[in-house]
Amino acid sequence: MAPFARSIDTFSAESIDSGLTLIFRQLPLPPSGISITQLGAWILWAIWNARNQRIFQERFFTIEETLIKAITRGREWQNAQENPPIHIPKPITHLWPREEVIICRSDAAWKPGISAADTAWSFYSNNGGMITSHSKLISYVNSSLVAEGLALREAMEHALSLGFNRVNFETDSKDLVAAIVDGACFSVIHGVAFDITLLSKAFVYFSLRYCNRLSIL
Repeated sequence: MAPFARSIDTFSAESIDSGLTLIFRQLPLPPSGISITQLGAWILWAIWNARNQRIFQERFFTIEETLIKAITRGREWQNAQENPPIHIPKPITHLWPREEVIICRSDAAWKPGISAADTAWSFYSNNGGMITSHSKLISYVNSSLVAEGLALREAMEHALSLGFNRVNFETDSKDLVAAIVDGACFSVIHGVAFDITLLSKAFVYFSLRYCNRLSIL
């Protein structure tokens, strides 16, 4: 059903990594309007989102709706690369070069009493000037590690929506870096880690590193 040039034989994949590689190598057909991003990554992300909506919010999406959402998100991201935003949030008053690597610092404060987390993230240019910052309260969070992972995921989604496709992400959670970069096994964050890994495929340049809290704030 996906608008790829040829069908995908998922049974030929010997592992998750080889399966992802197989999907990401597929070329989308012209009617999709996708040409400079991985449609396969957006489809997997849309499927995962649909799964989360069904489990946590009891909302159901058809295969067609999920596929349309993936193509739409892919087009939006692609258009953002082709048409950089004109309105630059204060205090930055100049356009940043397209090749510049943006720095994004994310942080979270877990509130076990109400099973929620305050998440926040900020974007900086190479010269240290803040581009923009954002925060969000997320419910149904069961650990501080999950909170940090959700903060990073929100930051990555925001970066893509702003057209930032070259980003150094920084977090003060060593366990989160270990889970994403080193592949350490933390069952509590498996789902969020999968989301982050999948989202990272949509960036031209992506890195994640530990940074102490004094630098994050």
